[in-house]
Amino acid sequence: MPPSFVGTPYFGYIYEVSVPGSEIYTVSAKDGDQGNPNPIYYSIVNGSDGVFDINSTSGCISLSTHPSMLKNELYEIKVKASEIGPNSQPLDYDITTVTVRVVDLNNHPPTFYGENGPQSKFEVTMYEHPPAGEILRGFKITVNDSDQGANAKFKLRLVGPSRVLRVVPQTVLNEAQVTIIVEDASGIDYEKGPTLSFKLLAVEIDTPERFSATADILINLLDTNDNVPIFTSEYYIARVPENSPGGSSVVAVTANDPDSGSWGEVKYTIYGSGSDLLKQESLHLLATLLLKQLTPKWLQDVS
Repeated sequence: MPPSFVGTPYFGYIYEVSVPGSEIYTVSAKDGDQGNPNPIYYSIVNGSDGVFDINSTSGCISLSTHPSMLKNELYEIKVKASEIGPNSQPLDYDITTVTVRVVDLNNHPPTFYGENGPQSKFEVTMYEHPPAGEILRGFKITVNDSDQGANAKFKLRLVGPSRVLRVVPQTVLNEAQVTIIVEDASGIDYEKGPTLSFKLLAVEIDTPERFSATADILINLLDTNDNVPIFTSEYYIARVPENSPGGSSVVAVTANDPDSGSWGEVKYTIYGSGSDLLKQESLHLLATLLLKQLTPKWLQDVS
């Protein structure tokens, strides 16, 4: 009777913490001749790819290299069990398959990278009111999870003022270049605040550990001349006694422009009927009635 393997099918596992020489699985075969069994010799027929060894007498399959050098996630090793005759002559044999799976441990969290390595804060300076859909090219962000398979799958999202920015992609496997896009330009307004702050999150999806990473996103805004001066009142009423001397103050009006620097400076002019009888002073409009220019008819009209 030929030999036969017992306990099949065979499944073995390799973990990334394994080292060369680690035992993967031990196969076992018995000679069918129970009364006078011959010794069994084990060998690998194919499928080893040079990374597995087998003990010819015990049937122990071991790893011959470091797991990081393995090219496949699944190996199917053909193992042969041969009877050895009295003169060390191979006799009958049996062949079986050992399925070996490379198992990744989830021991790496997602990590954000800048141009010079791991980074947890990214900052850019830009003008307010960019158009919707514009990519913020000042950011150079990469995210990576060096685990494999489902252990390296994670989601990206931005936490901050809602609907102002969005991140692409939203789901990542292993590694991706992070792109931040303007969604609502009205939220990027210097007058509402010179800076915008967000949190960029990367959270694993299908792992029990749910490893995550966080990076600060800071946007410094530059002002543009996007506002017009607005008077503090829609209209002003002034009353002037007819005997007021020249140089008397008639009314003071004020306008504000929320832009910064010279864009926020306001200058005043006066025009309309009788404007030649008034003058403006300072940056605020102090309309002053000049009595020496008045004609009796104009005084009568004012009265």
